[in-house]
Amino acid sequence: MKPLPLPPEAENATAPRGGTVAETGVTVKPALTSTETVSHCPYKGQAAWWSVIAGDSVHEDLAWSYPTPLPESQRIAGLISFYNEKTDIYVDNTLQDRPKTKFS
Repeated sequence: MKPLPLPPEAENATAPRGGTVAETGVTVKPALTSTETVSHCPYKGQAAWWSVIAGDSVHEDLAWSYPTPLPESQRIAGLISFYNEKTDIYVDNTLQDRPKTKFS
């Protein structure tokens, strides 16, 4: 998969362990489309997956969210996570380093 840059306008992104999270209302949301993919985390619940549309390219399952997280994880409701390893992430207009992991 070719790396996909995210715009500097997504400046309210933060980088917790396991991915970058942005509020669902940031500029990048119109470029997302939901997929049929689901996964499950014993701590957060069922995740919905998103593909990113950039021009004529579709990058499948590049982001995920927990629309109805388990009670102990309610703080993540309404957030979307992106693979740091597969996207260019900008925070305060500064490009963040990409980690090298099994997801790279």
